[in-house]
Amino acid sequence: MSNGGCIVELPENLAPEEKKALVDKLIDVVLALKPKKAHKVPAEPVKRMLEYWRDGLLHSDEGLKVLMEVAAAANEEKTAEIIEGFKR
Repeated sequence: MSNGGCIVELPENLAPEEKKALVDKLIDVVLALKPKKAHKVPAEPVKRMLEYWRDGLLHSDEGLKVLMEVAAAANEEKTAEIIEGFKR
């Protein structure tokens, strides 16, 4: 997925506990977004992210991809750093 010229890809072959840790770290990025910068994050991916969360599917590959998109829009550098830490 591409966001502002940066390509963010889901790390491959993550164990369930790794997915949970990744989701937790990415949620921290999203929650750290300051209200003044909220306009940087498109509404549609946020709505999809909340739907995955509501349905208990945020840890699925598709849910993670949407969460990564939202986190990258919130803080591209921090998101890339987190994702890199989960690559093998």
